[in-house]
Amino acid sequence: MLALPAGCASVSYLGQAAYGQAQVLAAREPLERVIDDPLTEPALRARLVLVRDLRAFAVTELAMREASGFEDYAALRRDFAVWNVVATPEFSLRPLTWCFPVAGCVAYRGYFGRDAAQRQGAALALQGLDTHVYGVAAYSTLGWFDDPVLDTWVHRRESALAALIFHELAHQLVYAPDDTAFSESFARVVEREGVRRWFARSGRDAEMDAWLREQSVTAQFNALLATARTRLEALYVQPLAPEQMRARKAELFAGLRADYERLSHTWPEGMRFDAWMAAPLNNARLASVASYERWTPALTQLLQEHGGELEPFYGAARALAELTPQAREARLLALERAATMAPPSAPGGAEQETSG
Repeated sequence: MLALPAGCASVSYLGQAAYGQAQVLAAREPLERVIDDPLTEPALRARLVLVRDLRAFAVTELAMREASGFEDYAALRRDFAVWNVVATPEFSLRPLTWCFPVAGCVAYRGYFGRDAAQRQGAALALQGLDTHVYGVAAYSTLGWFDDPVLDTWVHRRESALAALIFHELAHQLVYAPDDTAFSESFARVVEREGVRRWFARSGRDAEMDAWLREQSVTAQFNALLATARTRLEALYVQPLAPEQMRARKAELFAGLRADYERLSHTWPEGMRFDAWMAAPLNNARLASVASYERWTPALTQLLQEHGGELEPFYGAARALAELTPQAREARLLALERAATMAPPSAPGGAEQETSG
């Protein structure tokens, strides 16, 4: 995500990216040393032991033998590891992309400092773009460095911690350099399958049920946002004057808020997305969520077509990543259609601001 950008990027951006990554690497300590240190707080030690167990599970049960990282710990002593900037035109949901030698073209720009990210967001907003600046607890260097466990996310509850680890490791297995939606959707499917298997292995039915309820609520919220995106996309192709387009856009976002209020009252306490909805809504915020969910139904269908077997699924996903963008999209659309026609199946195997 934060690989050094091409020569067209500013020198200041190059500098902050290099310096920020160097700081993360310099802060690393071997995980086992921190666990064994008698001065380590018991709560942190327990979380690091859990990370170690999740990392081993990923290798033995999720076929992630090729993935590296999470064998060190780094205390950054800040709220987020990086801050992302997403921008879209005023009347489009297609985000701007920035291109990097390793990561390819991605639909966000990452900064190690909040102020720098906010300045970039403000500069893009002055150009008339919709912008969204948000903190990210974790990111992947795609195996170029051994990514450490960070204090920005290590204290998450167990299901969220497992999801993050499996998600970031998945990026090392399959990654399409110029397709954020495909790469993030693949990692999302792997994380969900991984969490399901993690709880199933130990027979922890109560925790599995709680996690499945959370997944159901999250799916409803994502469907609500997807409906809003569909309505906005239909609006943006209309031959309207900018003033009319702007007014209709505001009406649709107001409608999204009203739909959310009606739906969210049916959700259990603690599973609402009130904080996300309380912030100003715009195209860029919807686009940032879409990147993580766009192809999850299609890739879940691909997993099911391989009988829930992860290694063949990884191989099929790698083959998709190697296709041209047009061929990849055509194949994913076919999988998506197959998913809508298939009878419902059990989540997992036979199957949020967030991570990157």
